[in-house]
Amino acid sequence: MTVSLRTTVALAALLLVAGAPAAALASPESSCAAPCLKPPKSNVSIRETTGALDTNGDIVPLTTTLARGQAKTLLRVTGALHVHAGGAVTGAYVRLDVNGVAVEPAVFVVNCTAHTDCSASGSWWLDVSAAEAAHPGTFVNQALDMIMSGGNWSVGGQGTAYGATLSAELVRNR
Repeated sequence: MTVSLRTTVALAALLLVAGAPAAALASPESSCAAPCLKPPKSNVSIRETTGALDTNGDIVPLTTTLARGQAKTLLRVTGALHVHAGGAVTGAYVRLDVNGVAVEPAVFVVNCTAHTDCSASGSWWLDVSAAEAAHPGTFVNQALDMIMSGGNWSVGGQGTAYGATLSAELVRNR
Protein backbone atom coordinates (compact mmCIF):
# COMPACT_ATOMS: atom_id res chain seq x y z
CA MET A 1 0.00 0.00 0.00
CA THR A 2 1.37 3.40 -0.94
CA VAL A 3 0.39 6.54 0.87
CA SER A 4 0.48 9.88 -0.90
CA LEU A 5 2.38 12.84 0.46
CA ARG A 6 -0.92 14.69 0.89
CA THR A 7 -2.28 11.85 3.06
CA THR A 8 0.91 11.75 5.13
CA VAL A 9 0.78 15.51 5.75
CA ALA A 10 -2.92 15.32 6.63
CA LEU A 11 -2.31 12.51 9.14
CA ALA A 12 0.61 14.38 10.70
CA ALA A 13 -1.54 17.51 11.07
CA LEU A 14 -4.36 15.47 12.59
CA LEU A 15 -1.98 13.96 15.15
CA LEU A 16 -0.68 17.40 16.09
CA VAL A 17 -4.18 18.75 16.47
CA ALA A 18 -5.09 15.72 18.57
CA GLY A 19 -2.30 16.63 20.99
CA ALA A 20 0.38 14.10 20.04
CA PRO A 21 3.83 15.39 20.96
CA ALA A 22 5.89 16.71 18.06
CA ALA A 23 8.70 14.34 19.06
CA ALA A 24 6.46 11.40 18.17
CA LEU A 25 6.52 12.62 14.57
CA ALA A 26 10.23 13.33 14.41
CA SER A 27 12.99 10.88 13.81
CA PRO A 28 16.74 11.25 14.09
CA GLU A 29 18.74 12.39 11.08
CA SER A 30 21.67 10.16 10.18
CA SER A 31 24.55 10.10 7.72
CA CYS A 32 23.23 6.59 6.96
CA ALA A 33 19.54 7.34 6.63
CA ALA A 34 16.95 4.76 7.66
CA PRO A 35 16.66 2.11 6.61
CA CYS A 36 20.47 1.93 6.65
CA LEU A 37 20.85 -1.30 4.70
CA LYS A 38 24.64 -1.07 4.38
CA PRO A 39 26.29 0.42 7.49
CA PRO A 40 29.32 2.59 6.77
CA LYS A 41 32.79 1.17 7.36
CA SER A 42 34.62 4.02 9.07
CA ASN A 43 32.39 6.90 10.23
CA VAL A 44 28.80 7.73 10.99
CA SER A 45 26.83 10.56 12.58
CA ILE A 46 23.30 10.83 13.94
CA ARG A 47 21.33 13.63 15.58
CA GLU A 48 17.93 14.35 17.07
CA THR A 49 16.90 17.99 16.95
CA THR A 50 13.26 17.83 18.07
CA GLY A 51 13.23 15.36 20.96
CA ALA A 52 11.16 15.49 24.13
CA LEU A 53 12.17 13.78 27.38
CA ASP A 54 10.04 10.75 28.29
CA THR A 55 8.23 10.13 31.60
CA ASN A 56 11.53 9.17 33.29
CA GLY A 57 13.33 12.24 31.96
CA ASP A 58 15.29 10.22 29.39
CA ILE A 59 15.94 10.81 25.70
CA VAL A 60 15.07 8.35 22.99
CA PRO A 61 18.52 6.69 22.68
CA LEU A 62 20.54 7.52 19.57
CA THR A 63 21.49 4.26 17.86
CA THR A 64 23.83 3.76 14.93
CA THR A 65 26.14 1.11 13.50
CA LEU A 66 29.50 0.79 11.80
CA ALA A 67 29.90 -2.23 9.51
CA ARG A 68 32.47 -4.15 11.56
CA GLY A 69 35.17 -3.80 14.15
CA GLN A 70 38.70 -4.58 13.07
CA ALA A 71 41.75 -5.58 15.08
CA LYS A 72 44.27 -2.79 15.63
CA THR A 73 41.66 -0.04 15.32
CA LEU A 74 40.32 2.56 17.68
CA LEU A 75 36.67 3.59 17.85
CA ARG A 76 36.39 7.31 18.67
CA VAL A 77 32.97 8.62 19.62
CA THR A 78 31.72 12.05 20.65
CA GLY A 79 28.23 12.73 21.88
CA ALA A 80 26.30 15.65 23.28
CA LEU A 81 22.91 16.38 24.77
CA HIS A 82 21.36 19.84 25.11
CA VAL A 83 18.23 20.05 27.27
CA HIS A 84 16.04 23.13 27.26
CA ALA A 85 15.88 22.89 31.01
CA GLY A 86 13.36 24.19 33.44
CA GLY A 87 12.89 23.60 37.13
CA ALA A 88 12.30 19.85 36.64
CA VAL A 89 15.71 19.24 35.02
CA THR A 90 18.44 19.30 37.68
CA GLY A 91 21.22 17.65 35.73
CA ALA A 92 21.98 16.09 32.37
CA TYR A 93 23.92 12.94 31.54
CA VAL A 94 25.13 10.95 28.53
CA ARG A 95 26.47 7.39 28.35
CA LEU A 96 27.63 5.12 25.54
CA ASP A 97 27.31 1.37 25.02
CA VAL A 98 28.93 -0.48 22.14
CA ASN A 99 27.69 -4.00 21.43
CA GLY A 100 26.07 -4.05 24.86
CA VAL A 101 29.24 -3.04 26.73
CA ALA A 102 29.47 0.30 28.57
CA VAL A 103 32.39 2.38 27.32
CA GLU A 104 34.44 4.12 30.01
CA PRO A 105 33.98 6.63 31.42
CA ALA A 106 30.53 5.16 31.79
CA VAL A 107 28.65 8.42 32.34
CA PHE A 108 29.27 12.13 31.81
CA VAL A 109 27.14 14.29 34.12
CA VAL A 110 26.61 18.03 34.51
CA ASN A 111 24.50 19.88 37.09
CA CYS A 112 21.94 22.33 35.75
CA THR A 113 20.83 25.61 37.23
CA ALA A 114 17.06 25.88 37.35
CA HIS A 115 15.44 27.67 34.41
CA THR A 116 18.51 27.56 32.14
CA ASP A 117 19.50 25.36 29.25
CA CYS A 118 21.81 22.50 30.12
CA SER A 119 24.35 20.52 28.08
CA ALA A 120 26.28 17.33 28.77
CA SER A 121 28.86 15.94 26.39
CA GLY A 122 31.20 13.00 26.26
CA SER A 123 34.21 11.84 24.33
CA TRP A 124 34.88 8.11 24.39
CA TRP A 125 37.39 5.80 22.76
CA LEU A 126 37.50 2.04 22.53
CA ASP A 127 40.55 -0.02 21.55
CA VAL A 128 38.79 -2.70 19.49
CA SER A 129 41.53 -5.32 20.04
CA ALA A 130 41.54 -4.77 23.81
CA ALA A 131 37.74 -4.85 23.93
CA GLU A 132 37.77 -8.13 21.96
CA ALA A 133 40.29 -9.63 24.41
CA ALA A 134 38.00 -8.68 27.31
CA HIS A 135 34.81 -9.80 25.51
CA PRO A 136 35.75 -12.52 22.96
CA GLY A 137 33.57 -12.66 19.86
CA THR A 138 31.96 -9.29 20.56
CA PHE A 139 33.95 -6.67 18.62
CA VAL A 140 36.39 -7.92 15.95
CA ASN A 141 34.61 -8.82 12.70
CA GLN A 142 31.29 -7.85 14.30
CA ALA A 143 29.08 -4.86 13.54
CA LEU A 144 29.72 -2.06 16.05
CA ASP A 145 26.27 -1.16 17.39
CA MET A 146 26.39 2.09 19.37
CA ILE A 147 23.72 3.39 21.71
CA MET A 148 24.00 6.78 23.37
CA SER A 149 21.49 7.29 26.13
CA GLY A 150 21.03 10.29 28.35
CA GLY A 151 18.57 12.68 29.89
CA ASN A 152 17.72 14.31 33.19
CA TRP A 153 19.97 12.96 35.95
CA SER A 154 16.99 12.93 38.27
CA VAL A 155 13.65 11.52 37.17
CA GLY A 156 11.33 14.14 35.71
CA GLY A 157 11.02 16.75 33.05
CA GLN A 158 8.64 14.82 30.80
CA GLY A 159 8.08 16.69 27.55
CA THR A 160 11.14 18.94 27.98
CA ALA A 161 12.70 19.65 24.58
CA TYR A 162 16.19 18.38 23.80
CA GLY A 163 18.68 17.93 20.99
CA ALA A 164 21.32 15.21 20.88
CA THR A 165 24.14 14.25 18.55
CA LEU A 166 26.58 11.35 18.17
CA SER A 167 29.54 10.93 15.79
CA ALA A 168 31.74 7.86 15.55
CA GLU A 169 34.92 7.14 13.64
CA LEU A 170 36.96 3.93 13.33
CA VAL A 171 40.67 4.66 12.83
CA ARG A 172 43.94 2.72 12.81
CA ASN A 173 45.47 2.29 16.25
CA ARG A 174 49.21 2.76 16.06
